[in-house]
Amino acid sequence: MLDFIRLLRTRYQFVLNHIVEFSAYRIGYENSVRGLIFAEACLKKSELIRCNPDYPIQVVVLGPTQAGKSTLVNLITRQELAGVSPLAGFTVQPQGICHGVEYAEMRDLDDYFSSLQSHCSNAAGLDRDKSFALDQAQKTNHNPLIPCVVWDTPDFDSVDAEGYINGVLRSAALADAIVLVVSKDKYADQSVWDMVALLEPIANPMVVCINKTPENSAPVLIESFLEKWKNLRNDPAPPIHTLCYRDSDDLSENPDRELFPLVRLINKVTAQINRKQYPMRVRQMLRDQWTGWVEPVKCEHNDLDEWREAIDEAIANALVMYKRDYLDHPRQNETFHRALLELLSLLEIPALASAFVQVRRVVTWPLRQTLKLVKTIAKSESQGSKYTQEVKILEGISEHLLIQLSEKLLKKIEETPGQDTWWTQIGAQLRHDKENLLNRFRLDAERYYIDFLPEIEKAASRLYRKLENQPAILNSLRATRVTTDAVAVALAIKTSGLGIHDVVVTPAVLSITSMLTESALGSYMNKVVTDLKHRQFEIVKTRLFEKLLKEHLYRLPEKLSKTDKFGIAKEILAAAESKLA
Repeated sequence: MLDFIRLLRTRYQFVLNHIVEFSAYRIGYENSVRGLIFAEACLKKSELIRCNPDYPIQVVVLGPTQAGKSTLVNLITRQELAGVSPLAGFTVQPQGICHGVEYAEMRDLDDYFSSLQSHCSNAAGLDRDKSFALDQAQKTNHNPLIPCVVWDTPDFDSVDAEGYINGVLRSAALADAIVLVVSKDKYADQSVWDMVALLEPIANPMVVCINKTPENSAPVLIESFLEKWKNLRNDPAPPIHTLCYRDSDDLSENPDRELFPLVRLINKVTAQINRKQYPMRVRQMLRDQWTGWVEPVKCEHNDLDEWREAIDEAIANALVMYKRDYLDHPRQNETFHRALLELLSLLEIPALASAFVQVRRVVTWPLRQTLKLVKTIAKSESQGSKYTQEVKILEGISEHLLIQLSEKLLKKIEETPGQDTWWTQIGAQLRHDKENLLNRFRLDAERYYIDFLPEIEKAASRLYRKLENQPAILNSLRATRVTTDAVAVALAIKTSGLGIHDVVVTPAVLSITSMLTESALGSYMNKVVTDLKHRQFEIVKTRLFEKLLKEHLYRLPEKLSKTDKFGIAKEILAAAESKLA
């Protein structure tokens, strides 16, 4: 699960880097990135406490800019380790202060914070918005705060917050208890309540500190805060502590009066920590947020599925056309006619063959030239469609298929205005590949035509072997063959050898077909015809429409720009979702 959340987060960030600033998706994607960073860190926290249940308690101070977080951290730890400045956004890295905790106990933080580099707060030469600090507090006898690590964090609402939000969210997930620091000017900001909503699923104990509160305003601010909490969250509101407004953040004059109650509240809520429930809460958070996180990934899957369904439908329609317009068409299917011509050659009568051979060479010269040209198609493939009706029909069907897909794309674009980027890109890619794809289809159709000739010879041989078991029928057919040749000779003399299809092919085919159909072999001939058509259909389906057209069209989305795609495979998503059950 952790690997998938990390993958999903990186894909969101990649897509965000290529989305225009004012895109409608941008804000939603940014929120998803924050949620995924937090979820990733929560999963790592679960692993951390699983391996080390006695890991030191982590108290994390969160809040918007200028709320006084760093000052508060210094005061409750009685240290001056957190950097303080009147400038907004001064703190840009998480900083942990080990109070009553040995530095050595804080192992595994480097792995937990992942890409953030660890150092001490006074280290120089570091990119601080890509690091975290860990410092050891000096021991003191005057601080009632329980042993823990107190974390100061950057703000989450300034203009520059995106640069260090990673550290903020990872700190928030590390927390066993949270101190939310807001000022009277910031407590109602949407960014504050976005953070409060983000923290709800893990339900860590929390203390709210409203800083810089004007005198006599505390009850009104507390009531307003509680009302907002009630409208947003379903769990009981946390305890609220107010700190009065001063010209300076220095509370050193009398810290016990205002800070000790806050420290006691922190000690009290830490007693509510239940680490055993943390993994279950994290799992529930994943379930609650999952649909929103994976929605764009599933949209890509749905688009891809719909595209493939359109391809499958178009190919199914194309195969129906092929059967209707060629295989089952009584006048278009040349294949069986060619098989019968092969049978004519096998019906030669040795005694008479030599008498007719010279004449037949003259009469069948056009046919032999055609077959010769057919055999040279492999070398000159561009001529194939000129010599076979089947290739012409297949060419027309392939063009119709691509037109059908183009119309589907246009319809989809019209149906999804504003969300049609994927379909628009597919349409553009299809137009780009169309001419080359049709040329490849035509050339492969011509190769198929040549490669299928042995199947025709096999069909003729099957008929001839069956005829050998029926001498009477065989002799009748041979007699018809002689008569047909005699007629062909007479017609050749009359027509000067022109029109081989009319002179030789049609009379011979009609005679042989008629006799076979009316004989006892009629049913066997029909079986040969059916088997030949079936074999032809399966080869055309597999070789031309599935291995060529379908595979190319299925891979078309792979050619699209990856900059606005999540590109997470359906199998990877399914494996991750199975772990949520």
